[in-house]
Amino acid sequence: QSHDRIYRNGQKELCIFYHMLSEDTIDENIYKVVVDKANKSKIFEALVKSASKHGIKREDIDKALRVNAEIRSVVTSRKELEDYSSQ
Repeated sequence: QSHDRIYRNGQKELCIFYHMLSEDTIDENIYKVVVDKANKSKIFEALVKSASKHGIKREDIDKALRVNAEIRSVVTSRKELEDYSSQ
């Protein structure tokens, strides 16, 4: 938000925005999540680009990822059920 604010009201001059983070804060954790998500997005886009060269469609990759997520969800649920049952 603050980055967007420096360009309000017709600002035409170059503005410098400094982003400061403190260690062990919520902001630091949010920053790490944002960077991790951006990196994963870049990897995914490279995967899609590479796969398209081999005739694999993005929809096929999306479908495979959804199936993988569903499998993980089932495995996690089953493990939670087994952990609960063993108590």
